[in-house]
Amino acid sequence: MNTEDLIQQLSQSTQTQPKLLGVRPLLVVVFLGITLYLLVLQSWIGLREDLLIQLARPAFSLEIALMIMLLISGVFASVLSRYPDNHQYPTMRYIPYILFALLLTLLLLQILVPSAMPTGELRYIHHRFHCTLWVTGSAFFSAVILMLTIRLGATVTPMHSGALSVLAATAVGCLTLRLSEMNDSIPHLLLTHYTPSFLFALLGAFLGKYLFKW
Repeated sequence: MNTEDLIQQLSQSTQTQPKLLGVRPLLVVVFLGITLYLLVLQSWIGLREDLLIQLARPAFSLEIALMIMLLISGVFASVLSRYPDNHQYPTMRYIPYILFALLLTLLLLQILVPSAMPTGELRYIHHRFHCTLWVTGSAFFSAVILMLTIRLGATVTPMHSGALSVLAATAVGCLTLRLSEMNDSIPHLLLTHYTPSFLFALLGAFLGKYLFKW
């Protein structure tokens, strides 16, 4: 048997490896899946009756816009982090952190500037921690999807990947809740919406350290 025949025989006997999704199709699939999940959740819990009135308030509109950008950038950064070189977008992983910091800054400014509040004064109301339970429960599906996507890759930033996936997942719960709950108390939002999101992101970083080992 000559060399050419041997090469041909080996090439025919070798199993063809399945093609993996490219980064763009993968981003589209993951993003559409999480968006569909968000729409299902929102249709289930409904929208607040005064949503149009609240959207006319700059502080509320900016808060919603920041949450949407946090969700989008978090999903993109999570998926890109599965590649060793972050698909040549290394700074992408910092954008969700910046947006989350801007979101917290916006809320704190509304405490310091009472005129930015819905009623012109700081309102302290009874805090119900079912909001935290909603953020936790609604984030589970998105977190699992993003973590599985990262786990099947080859991330070299496991803690970043874990934190980003959980931060993006909690953004789903925070966004749906903000569009449905008629409660604009800033202390309530900080205590039951965004502080848990920050703590869950830290937990995600801890889990990522162990879940995303090669």
